[in-house]
Amino acid sequence: MARNYNLEELRALSSAFGEKESQTKFNTFIFLPFGISMGTFYIFLTPLIPFKSSIDFVLVIFGLLFGGLGALFGWRQLLPQIVERDYQRKQFNEKHRFVNTLTQLMVDEQRSVWLCLKSVSERVDGQFKTDLEILVARLKNPDEEETRASFSEFSARYKDDIFFVQYVDELSSSFLEGRGNFKTLQELKDSYNDIKLKQEAFYTRKRAVLKQALKNYFYVLCFVIAFHFLPAIGEAYVPVFSHNISGWVDFSLFYVIMLWFFNKLSIGFFDDNLLQMQK
Repeated sequence: MARNYNLEELRALSSAFGEKESQTKFNTFIFLPFGISMGTFYIFLTPLIPFKSSIDFVLVIFGLLFGGLGALFGWRQLLPQIVERDYQRKQFNEKHRFVNTLTQLMVDEQRSVWLCLKSVSERVDGQFKTDLEILVARLKNPDEEETRASFSEFSARYKDDIFFVQYVDELSSSFLEGRGNFKTLQELKDSYNDIKLKQEAFYTRKRAVLKQALKNYFYVLCFVIAFHFLPAIGEAYVPVFSHNISGWVDFSLFYVIMLWFFNKLSIGFFDDNLLQMQK
């Protein structure tokens, strides 16, 4: 799960592998939960046309407060995880490009490992490019101890990616001892390609589950809206539910369940432990 970030940290994270995210995108994940939370409140506790009584004025104010709770959920729960997930995916794409491009270049035995690394550093982007350029600079004229330390520090920045660390370890051996382990590098590259395919399939399944869960939630809201149009129920809805303390208690319970539902949904959507195990 993503840790708590302030606004500047979120912007730095979002721009680590490309252009800084626009304020519009940041606002979307704050105001969308605001609208869902406030809209849910109004659908349950206000007539279709509010301001029919003084109670409706109070409910409008409470609706804004509930919208604020939704915005807080978006700011503290959704936005950090969305930005961090995007960061991790961009980082993985750069590592994937590095592994594939470098392995292809190393087929040419006339080209040194250092030259291959330098060439790849010109083809990657973002923070990964900076890290790789530092590695290339440190490997220009190193001794064995400096070489091992440089590769170790480079791989340590991506220690959560076990296959990538293994690849860098083998690359360090190639740099020092020649390309006797090139077949191992190719096998690791093939494994990394398989991981990317599994990753995309994993994210696709998660998006499908999220989409269906949101559909089901909005079906519930549509069902409640239908009550406003049923003559027998619609006339009694306001005095019996919207303007009645029992209705407010019932809605409060529903809202707590809704928060639990969306919290579990976000935790499940952004939990990539299964993907890490597959790696």
